[in-house]
Amino acid sequence: MNCLKVIFRFYVYANFHVAIAIWCLVSITGEIYGIDTFYPALILSLATFVSYNGIRYVKFMNKALQLDLARWFSHHKTILLCFNLIACVLLLYLLRYLSLPTLFFLVPFTVLTTLYIIPSSLRINLPSLRSVPSLKIFCISISWGLLVSLFPLVSASVPLGFKEVLFGLHQILFVFVLCLPFDIRDIDFDSRDLKTIPQLLGVHFTIYAGLIILLCIFLIEWMIFNTHQLLVSMVPITILSLLLFLAKCKPSHYFASFWVEAIPIFWFLTFVFLS
Repeated sequence: MNCLKVIFRFYVYANFHVAIAIWCLVSITGEIYGIDTFYPALILSLATFVSYNGIRYVKFMNKALQLDLARWFSHHKTILLCFNLIACVLLLYLLRYLSLPTLFFLVPFTVLTTLYIIPSSLRINLPSLRSVPSLKIFCISISWGLLVSLFPLVSASVPLGFKEVLFGLHQILFVFVLCLPFDIRDIDFDSRDLKTIPQLLGVHFTIYAGLIILLCIFLIEWMIFNTHQLLVSMVPITILSLLLFLAKCKPSHYFASFWVEAIPIFWFLTFVFLS
């Protein structure tokens, strides 16, 4: 049992779980549009794994990690470095096979991620995006929302029209609400200078705002999805609504880092089983 706990903790803390969640979000785009998304999903999963561990390393060096996570990170730095080196090599290898338009599509997101990490770690005289109040959740939701929706479409040479723009907006809003339980969880740990959504609105109003956004997501789905896709997409909306309410109850650490991040996985599995 202790061995399973150690493996589970490593799986979550080392960001394998969030990488798989991103894989599933990209795969959902493939299910909706009927395209092969294996390589885009693999590329974004590897990029997620490397970038999230890079951010965590910066926070560790700046002594900004929570104590329990900092201790775990300190004891597993070597093996994490090995996994990240392997992921970087695979990522660079796969990027060689992308077309120029697809590579150009990735450039702004790469720059955004770099600006989010590098200035803080090097302490150079450049503005760190991490230090801009209220910006974090918007950076994450816009970047990952567009990447998981439009990147696989660009890779498959699918023309981007009005429906694709709405789908991109749908995924941006979905990732935004997905981030809210994390900000609620960290409200007692985050610096007041960050001005996260729960810090600005309070926990209860943040939950209400999340529910309103989920209603907007459903309306977008009603406009662009067929009946089968609409029914399948009710699963993540329902689960996320319930978890938003539970987030105010100060649940365990794994509530957000495992259960909330598992929602894209549940969504994708629902697509697979109901296909």
